[in-house]
Amino acid sequence: LNLYRCGDQVKFEFGKERYYSAISSIQFLCYLIVAGFCSILFVFKEEVKVMFNMTDVMFYVMLLFFFGNSSMELMRRREKQMLHYKMNTITTILTMFPATFLSIFLIWYGNTNGFSERAVELRTFGFYAPQILGGFILFFILIVQGRKLIDLKVWKYAFLFCIPLIPEMISIQIMNQSDKIMVQTLIGMDEAGIYAL
Repeated sequence: LNLYRCGDQVKFEFGKERYYSAISSIQFLCYLIVAGFCSILFVFKEEVKVMFNMTDVMFYVMLLFFFGNSSMELMRRREKQMLHYKMNTITTILTMFPATFLSIFLIWYGNTNGFSERAVELRTFGFYAPQILGGFILFFILIVQGRKLIDLKVWKYAFLFCIPLIPEMISIQIMNQSDKIMVQTLIGMDEAGIYAL
């Protein structure tokens, strides 16, 4: 649903004085939806792993990233609307730099200590773990600052705003992934991994 995309418009729809509470309400709704989606994925865990060629580590990292990413995106939207650049800069620095360095370190560590066959897992964990941790920290910041978990008017607005955007988001994901899928299909998995990295 990408509910974070309505984060820009909520300020104009509900006013600046309700903006933080509206964002925290959307954040809580995101977590409820992600929890429901993750519970469905758990039922079909083995099928999902086979379909996407994932290991257990990659599967769990993916599920946790669903949660953390919604917080990161909502915080970015909120801070942009409030014309606060510092929080966006700080969160980017505190998540992306460690993600890059940790993933490179874990790949190096794996290659030098006999875990080269698990390089994809190590890279996945190293890159996404700081973002997941940062996302959960931002979740608590958004909730504490907004002080509202449930606002049905905001939820209704978020759904009405975001549901028509689903085809656009699907097409963006297809465009973002098609080159990697093409490389994987025509050349191989290793080359697609190098291309993606």
